[in-house]
Amino acid sequence: FGINWDGLGSIGDYVWYDLDGDGFQDGGETGIDGAAVLLYIDNPDYGVPGELDPFDLQVGFTRTAADGSYLFDNLAPGNYLVDVYEDSFTVAGDRVLVATTNEVYYKEITCVGAVCSDYDDADFGYFEGASIEGTIYHDEDANGNLDASESGIGSGTDGVGPFIDVILYAADGVTVVATTTTDAFGNYKFVVPAGDYTISYDLS
Repeated sequence: FGINWDGLGSIGDYVWYDLDGDGFQDGGETGIDGAAVLLYIDNPDYGVPGELDPFDLQVGFTRTAADGSYLFDNLAPGNYLVDVYEDSFTVAGDRVLVATTNEVYYKEITCVGAVCSDYDDADFGYFEGASIEGTIYHDEDANGNLDASESGIGSGTDGVGPFIDVILYAADGVTVVATTTTDAFGNYKFVVPAGDYTISYDLS
């Protein structure tokens, strides 16, 4: 059976070295040439909708241009996932690069007549350093481990708290390096240069 859409959509943007680890492509931050970018169709009937899992079908592959740009075009309506294969631009699989943006993007292509969705914001930033991440949670059995039955402190709904301030200190435990806030599931993440750090949180 043939299906002829009036229009077709696209997904693309840049893969780049995020030198300051802020998740934005600033002036002077260069694109990553030759990074492998993969496109999947999301399978809503199996696995987790909107998340990349073994049930999703790969339908596209490309490599970034010299400036780090990539594009998947001529896309029919549907739900897509975009992922970068980090080993394609690391040396011998040495993953010293940490993602500062989404590691996977979920985009829905829709069409109204001949006008279809074009997403040019699926960008991937990488910082040379390390990530410190974790979850602040209700330890119901007080065993010091996040068990499957225990959940992070939060509402489970984006944009709705409670949120907790997390502070990252240098090894001296005094100098503040960075601060962040947990998400709706109690998760937090710092992207920092390699080194020694201490962490605390504020429930007030």
